[in-house]
Amino acid sequence: MSVQQIIKHNLEQYKKRAKDLLKAYQSGDREAIALVCKHVPRLDETTDSQSEIVLTEAQHVIACQHLFKDWNWLRAVSTLDCGLLIHCRNRELMTLLRETDARDLAISLSQFSDALRERFLDCVSERSRGFLIEEMSFLGPLSAEQVEDSQRRLMLNAAALAAAGQLTWPNDKEELTAEHEEKLSVDGLFPNLVALAAKPLEEMSLDEIIKLWRDIADLARREGIMALDAIDASPLVREALILMVDGTEPPLIEDLLETRSRHALLGGQEIRCKMVIGALLAILSGDNPRIVHHKLLTFFVDYRTPVSGAERPQQRETQEIQARLDKRLQQNLAEMDYGEIAALFTDMAYLRRQVGFAPLHALVEKANYPLMRLGLERIAAGDAPQQIIAVLKEQMKRELQEARVRYRAVIAGAMAVQSGMNPQETERHVREASAQNEWI
Repeated sequence: MSVQQIIKHNLEQYKKRAKDLLKAYQSGDREAIALVCKHVPRLDETTDSQSEIVLTEAQHVIACQHLFKDWNWLRAVSTLDCGLLIHCRNRELMTLLRETDARDLAISLSQFSDALRERFLDCVSERSRGFLIEEMSFLGPLSAEQVEDSQRRLMLNAAALAAAGQLTWPNDKEELTAEHEEKLSVDGLFPNLVALAAKPLEEMSLDEIIKLWRDIADLARREGIMALDAIDASPLVREALILMVDGTEPPLIEDLLETRSRHALLGGQEIRCKMVIGALLAILSGDNPRIVHHKLLTFFVDYRTPVSGAERPQQRETQEIQARLDKRLQQNLAEMDYGEIAALFTDMAYLRRQVGFAPLHALVEKANYPLMRLGLERIAAGDAPQQIIAVLKEQMKRELQEARVRYRAVIAGAMAVQSGMNPQETERHVREASAQNEWI
């Protein structure tokens, strides 16, 4: 059912058409018999026209003819009976929220009763709740026609979901509030997913990322998209899950995550790699520690904006410098800010000036960042500067490409799940997108 065009359903006209259909069927009209047999399961076209049908069955046929699941939904849309939605289950309301335009939703919610509005808001994350409340505050005066059109589109979406089997007729005999529905335990139902999601993205293989999104797709299909809010994951995956839970459209999710991956993540990683290469070569050349620090500041200091942590570390005794290096090398360089990286290599330059290369050679085993470890190894092996540059640039290229594939896999997984793909389709989509990797 298309809800792009607003059709103002007139219930009285539909009632009249149902009565006319019943009379035509009873009089033996061939078209009426064929239409009724098509939509009434207990009949077929070989049925004698004298077989009785009742008015409710004729009404059901009229509803089906207009792509409604049944007469109840046609009547609800025709009368804009939004109040019945208060009895829908949480997962069904979440789906309805995701399928409804944000402005239509804000307009509809603004006119609902307090109880119905809270019922909807209880089904969204705190972020989405704040967004919707803010959107309602921006609406300004609304005409009766604007309100009716938005509520009609909302009810048409509900009816379309019902026709697709994603929403059942609300049961007003059950109390299905958010507080009464059982809380989901992702840990209990999907322990492997929880463990895999907690793993740092840079330590995950492509197969692990694919399995992660396959499991996320399974969770979303079984428990609803809101269940994804309970997953604790590495930053980019977590951001994707937040956008999905908030009902963000797939194209916007793709745009936001690609922008972050391309500029903030890959851009930041490339700067870190270049800082490592530049610092190691400067130390190898015997540059003054002040010059080493100054060179590294040129990668990230914009003089228009003060940068905290960019101060040059003071020269200290050898033992104190070694202690500082030991402490800094325990950190993941990928998680260090630029100022900390500059301080790390400035201390190396001080150590090189004070006691030569031997203490730097001892740092190889302590360096946990592959590019830095490789550079220290090549320096310890006595390679020429040009050889070191070539090896480190190749390693940088490889690391950036691996990161691109990981980020592309995360984005493809989010797109697949948000688009409603099943676990198998999600796995296939992520594999294909990771192989193409055309966006950077």
